[in-house]
Amino acid sequence: MVDKKSVAVTIFGHQYLLRGPQEKEHILQLAEELDKQMRDIAEASPKLSTHQVAVLAALRILAELNELKSEYAKGFQLALFNSRSDSDAREPDGQQINS
Repeated sequence: MVDKKSVAVTIFGHQYLLRGPQEKEHILQLAEELDKQMRDIAEASPKLSTHQVAVLAALRILAELNELKSEYAKGFQLALFNSRSDSDAREPDGQQINS
């Protein structure tokens, strides 16, 4: 069974007790990053409510995640293509064809 650790964090002025299998330092790092994202948004748009700031932070983080997923998928496809190209450049007996 995975040992779940409780960690007290402060995000955008609110305290939360989070529990998860990650190391305490990792949870603190995630909370600090979310707090920074929310503070940056609130500074740029001071009239937004906490709820609105949280939603915009979530959307910003998801946009970053989707961009990373897309970059990863492109890299994977390129690696797969290169792997297939290497396979195509072999004789039927498995010997590499020199170009």
